[in-house]
Amino acid sequence: MTYTQDAPVADLTMPEKPRNWTVAHDFCFDFGGAERVSALLSQEVAGDGPLISLGGDATMFEDAGIDEVTIRHPRTFRESSYRQASLAMPLLSRATAPVEGNLLASSYAFSHHVRATGTKVVYCHTPLRQVWSGAEMYSSSLPAPLRGAANGAMGVLRAMDRRAAHEASAYVANSHAVAQRVEEFYGIEPAAVAHPPYDPQFHPRDVPREDTYVWVGRIVEPYKRVEPLIESFRDHPERRLVIIGDGRDAARLRATAPPNVSFVGPRSTAEIAEAYSSARAVLFPSEDDFGLVPVEAMACGTPVVALGRGGALETVVEGETGVLFPEPTPAHISAALDRFEEATWDEEAISRYARITFSRETFVRVMRQVLHAA
Repeated sequence: MTYTQDAPVADLTMPEKPRNWTVAHDFCFDFGGAERVSALLSQEVAGDGPLISLGGDATMFEDAGIDEVTIRHPRTFRESSYRQASLAMPLLSRATAPVEGNLLASSYAFSHHVRATGTKVVYCHTPLRQVWSGAEMYSSSLPAPLRGAANGAMGVLRAMDRRAAHEASAYVANSHAVAQRVEEFYGIEPAAVAHPPYDPQFHPRDVPREDTYVWVGRIVEPYKRVEPLIESFRDHPERRLVIIGDGRDAARLRATAPPNVSFVGPRSTAEIAEAYSSARAVLFPSEDDFGLVPVEAMACGTPVVALGRGGALETVVEGETGVLFPEPTPAHISAALDRFEEATWDEEAISRYARITFSRETFVRVMRQVLHAA
């Protein structure tokens, strides 16, 4: 039986929490969308079982209310070098003892490589971008002397990634776009599509609307497409952009940004909710697998101007909750903002759509059903 979040299922009752499950997460150096999902899986889906992360800071999950958190490879995966070291994860997982009992891997990179003595289910944010959907983009970003070696290793990494995927009893995709990738790259038909839910802390706040656009996320290029977004505002000095977040490319982009673009650094959940609620629109120029930022913004009653690819096609309704543009270029972004500014928007309807469509209850029910059936 195939369970999907956005279609009726045979049983809409809430199953009990499955027991004897451990949640595996990739890397927790920042607490973003993937970390929120892993915390929810641990607390509401996997029976309050332990959570392991391949690397990172355990306090991020402990602060979110997870009692038992283990960093599996603290010396290997440090914040300064985990991206380079992570390519050794497929081999490292084979040399590490399996997790006792059942495993629910929340994977955008390597956590699905973690072995278990019991059943393994994978909640897939995306197959590893660097070796699959984003291989060409990431290879081109490397220094020329490294590209040949990277391309040569690609076949081996793909074979190991595919083998780890086939060790799972079931896959759940976070969007239909990711479900298609899982089927294309792994030859696995996901048992369900379960969109990540919005956090109830994101709701309309009693703050005035400002004539300001907002971007929120990890500042990582070229993936997040912050650079062409900034260039579109350079071409339109009458518009203001506030960038919330941090990342490895923040300093470089801040140094050359025009005066109408402000970098304000990381903000708390409450502060981000206020920024969403006061923004004219939230901008989302990247092709994400799902993308929680548009859902959070819409839950606050704020329309979204997004690249019409990936998960945004499943979250943003053209002309009703936002505007979609076809290419992540300054010209296309500027044209989309022109269209946005000519339209009128129903803030209450936008918030209601997000809160109903991406509810926590639906996500938890579908995930529990899959675990019980695995």
